Amino acid sequence: MKKSAQKHVGILVAIKPPEIVNKNIIKSRQYINKANGLVIYGNSDAHITLFVNSYKNFSEADKLISAIAAKHKAFAAKIDGLFDFAKDPINKTHTIVYKVAASAQLRRLQKDITNKLNKIRTDYQEKSMIEKKLYANEQERKNILKYGFPFGPEKWTFHATIGSIKANKFKSAWQHAQRYNLQKKWRVDSIGVYIYLGTDGFVLFKEYALKK
Repeated sequence: MKKSAQKHVGILVAIKPPEIVNKNIIKSRQYINKANGLVIYGNSDAHITLFVNSYKNFSEADKLISAIAAKHKAFAAKIDGLFDFAKDPINKTHTIVYKVAASAQLRRLQKDITNKLNKIRTDYQEKSMIEKKLYANEQERKNILKYGFPFGPEKWTFHATIGSIKANKFKSAWQHAQRYNLQKKWRVDSIGVYIYLGTDGFVLFKEYALKK
């Protein structure tokens, strides 16, 4: 008798960008998705990733995230304009994002989340990325083995993804995105859990208030 496949829950922990950025991402994605002829990173709710991985269930991660949120104070953050990940190892494309300034508070929060959640993740995402060779160099491969993702917190670029675009269509997409380029300060008073729902991408599932 075959054993049933072990189930995994894809969980992304992130913060929400300011509302103007949410609206701009939606507008820019419409152009990018039309140019691509398909959706790449184009369905997920707008978010600024802190950690993403696979877990056996939600409840264990939920307890840890709740405890982390309770001890970190709300803080000021800043959208620092548009940025291009020119060699996205996951989709082998250009990925256009809003870059977020890496403040000390933001790095401390991410470090705490990474250290706690990395201990309880499954190896599902890790094995999948290694098997598909979703890394551009040896350091990214080592990061996948250590964190389950090509990028570790040490050199993390905080960002809110707009979308990925094929190289031959990048120039026009980048020019189009410039009309939504901006710098914006806002207050981060919560973190959220986004659940992976297949073609719908990561959808906001629950929010956790930070200390006031």
